[in-house]
Amino acid sequence: MSNGSEIFRGIIEESRKQLLLDHEKSSAFGHSGIKGNERAAAFAEFLRQRLPDFLEVTKGEAIDCFDNRTGELDICVYDKLAARPISEQREHTLIPCESIYVVIEVKSLLNKDEVRKCLIHADRIRKLRPFKHEFVDARTHGAPASKEGHRCLYVVVAYASDIGTQDWMKKEYSRLLEVAEEECLRIKVIDRLFVVDRGIISPVRAQGRLVEEGPEYLLAELFIHLIDFIERERSRRPPIEWDIYALPQKRRWHVIRR
Repeated sequence: MSNGSEIFRGIIEESRKQLLLDHEKSSAFGHSGIKGNERAAAFAEFLRQRLPDFLEVTKGEAIDCFDNRTGELDICVYDKLAARPISEQREHTLIPCESIYVVIEVKSLLNKDEVRKCLIHADRIRKLRPFKHEFVDARTHGAPASKEGHRCLYVVVAYASDIGTQDWMKKEYSRLLEVAEEECLRIKVIDRLFVVDRGIISPVRAQGRLVEEGPEYLLAELFIHLIDFIERERSRRPPIEWDIYALPQKRRWHVIRR
């Protein structure tokens, strides 16, 4: 039985260590916004170097044909072959939600306020209407995928947490449940919560892994999950029909009678 490639895991673990190093380097900046941008850029570059060529990694905003918008998103992974952005500015991109596969929010320090922001942002993404249908939650217990049930993976990546290391995973999950209840939101809108120096949590399944159990596996597992998800989701999405963005439904062709 194969135990996987130690070389692959080793390379990914070096990337995890580099992310922590970039976190320390960005501490030289006094402004919290600059620190956050640097840390998000470091993770975006990690993805950009490793994802397939048909994918683009950018910062921006998602929109649907009803003009529902998400607000600023740290990292968007979208299919550039399926659709180019609606608008590209110097630093931000406006992307049709039908081409987005993954949204990643990067946090320097995960605290209760940041958890609240993530839940609210994730809920906005769920309310977008790709192909005129809403994004759906992750399937569980072997439930079949529906034809219109498209998904956008929402991942929180934090470099640290303000919760102590003792029983961190249980306390982090409990906090997520508490904030979701306060905001009347569903915990399922967040697919993965990854704290670089602690571990990874799957809120949908109430499961997690700790960094002590093997740091070389954590980032590799997250990365492989992203790749597998994108490949499955890509095979299920139909071509984008741009007329849903460009033309009101009431417009129609008229018969010319002679």
